[in-house]
Amino acid sequence: MKTTVAVVAAIIAVIALLYVTTSPTPLPEMTAAERQEVVGEVQRTFDAWIATGPTNDLDAAMEFFVDDASAEFVGEPVIFVNRLQAYSTKGEIVEACEPAIANRSGTNYTTTNNSFSVVSHDAVMQAYEGTYSVTNLEGVSGPDYPLTVTILWVRRDRAWKILHLHQSWSTDVQ
Repeated sequence: MKTTVAVVAAIIAVIALLYVTTSPTPLPEMTAAERQEVVGEVQRTFDAWIATGPTNDLDAAMEFFVDDASAEFVGEPVIFVNRLQAYSTKGEIVEACEPAIANRSGTNYTTTNNSFSVVSHDAVMQAYEGTYSVTNLEGVSGPDYPLTVTILWVRRDRAWKILHLHQSWSTDVQ
């Protein structure tokens, strides 16, 4: 009996030792300054993305999305949700957006509330509220519509990319 208890105790000790020595070391907590630095990087990337007029120059806007999101998703990747429609690839996004932007010369965005959650050194969730208006081909801008957007940014090869974006608004554009 004593031998069995000793063997079991030895096995548990070896398993515990292996667990401790092979477990990844957790990353240290980020300081407030580090989080602010990451937010600044993401904000600059967001500003550059908005400057492309995401619905004005789809090719430029797509450069801000990850090329392949399959590693992060379990199941089919969903990199863009526009109201109730989900899209898995950049090609699907472009195909869906092209008809909507065919009759406009621009989309104007105004951000009224912009929040960031720094998940890690390489992942940030952004939520912003604001308005957008559409400028038609004759140069006439329509009314402002409320807009709410969440974006999950990930760092890839030292650049911030959109892994997932969800946008919604309360009124259809006329």
